[in-house]
Amino acid sequence: MKRVKNLMDKRKISVLIIFILVLYVKVEKKRLQELIKLSEKNSLLYLFSTQWLYRKINGEEIFICLADNGYKKIAVYGKNHSCECLCSELENMGIEVAYIIDDKARGRYGNIPIVTQNSIKNDVDAIIVTNLENAECIKNDLQTIYSGPILILGNIVKWGNDCSIAEQSERKVNERKNDKNM
Repeated sequence: MKRVKNLMDKRKISVLIIFILVLYVKVEKKRLQELIKLSEKNSLLYLFSTQWLYRKINGEEIFICLADNGYKKIAVYGKNHSCECLCSELENMGIEVAYIIDDKARGRYGNIPIVTQNSIKNDVDAIIVTNLENAECIKNDLQTIYSGPILILGNIVKWGNDCSIAEQSERKVNERKNDKNM
């Protein structure tokens, strides 16, 4: 009888150990996936920042296309490091950043108010999306509430000082995506 009880106790302990191991593996797998996602995001930000810096060092006026297209008053979507750099660039060029759109952030960035998507008005010449991830999705969402041009910062930096090339590139990417979906 004692032997049976010992076996039962060992089985309970074994089941408990297996349960703990399975739980641990699930938690670690989720944590690992989060770390991979963060790593990919940081890599994207590094490449973007390096490209921006390279163009600045070489004396390129990356955002001159905004002034060339008559954009004097801009809204910026996404309060992040890229947003802060962009606001500084635009201020130095004499282009007003009317507000920053971000549903998570509140208050102000310097003198620039931070508003939610629900507060967007058609009182700016264009909106620039600074998010590097999901920029196209954000742009599509914004198009339902804003009728003016919506530019993606990553494309402006990538394609240099011609906003029309950046916009054409965005259209080609969207056309390719639509072709693949058919």
